[in-house]
Amino acid sequence: MAQRNAWVVETDKAAKEAQVAVVGLPDIGLVGSISTTYLATHLKAREVCYIDSDALPPVMVLHNGVPKETTRIFDSNEAKILVSETPLPPALMVIVLKVALEWLKKNGVKEVFSLGGIPVENRVEI
Repeated sequence: MAQRNAWVVETDKAAKEAQVAVVGLPDIGLVGSISTTYLATHLKAREVCYIDSDALPPVMVLHNGVPKETTRIFDSNEAKILVSETPLPPALMVIVLKVALEWLKKNGVKEVFSLGGIPVENRVEI
């Protein structure tokens, strides 16, 4: 099997103010993706980079008619925010997150919080 790689493509300069990062990946109920997308919008965060890989599916999303990569990092004075809008293949998740965490650390982040859903068997009845 070929080596899988991932890399960060910087599209803007990140500030060093935010020492906290919030990570949201698509999971149970899309909690992580929805929460981090809301947070990035609410904080008026700027997109500063995206993560690419030769192993990611060839998918893009449209925001206001502009094509965007699906795994992006935003920056505000309060937090850096990693948003993924497409599920990452399990074999690639560790590689992508390692690259993302290295970039976050290099850009001043000291704490990382991951938002996600918890599967509940009787969720319809709650």
